[in-house]
Amino acid sequence: MIFGFRCFRLRRITAGAAALLLSLCGAVQFYAHRLPDHFYTDAERPLSVATALPVTFSRRTPTVPQAQEAELRLFGMIPVKTVSLTTLGPANVYIGGEPFGIR
Repeated sequence: MIFGFRCFRLRRITAGAAALLLSLCGAVQFYAHRLPDHFYTDAERPLSVATALPVTFSRRTPTVPQAQEAELRLFGMIPVKTVSLTTLGPANVYIGGEPFGIR
């Protein structure tokens, strides 16, 4: 009787672990296809993506100036994909043209 209970419990734990692993693999594939391959970043702000599950970025050291890569990781551990980054400078707005509607 005890052996039957342990066997049932072991099957239940194995089935739960398999379901968790399958859903995790599905999440990795989903984010690998849905997230873009290229990101534009601001030099003053950290890069972040709004997703249902936490996706973090780890930057790689650039081999060529201006070319950067980052690795997307699910939960900070599971690699999803490698993306390229372009860092943009601050935007400047200049006033120009002729006024209209003012007397």
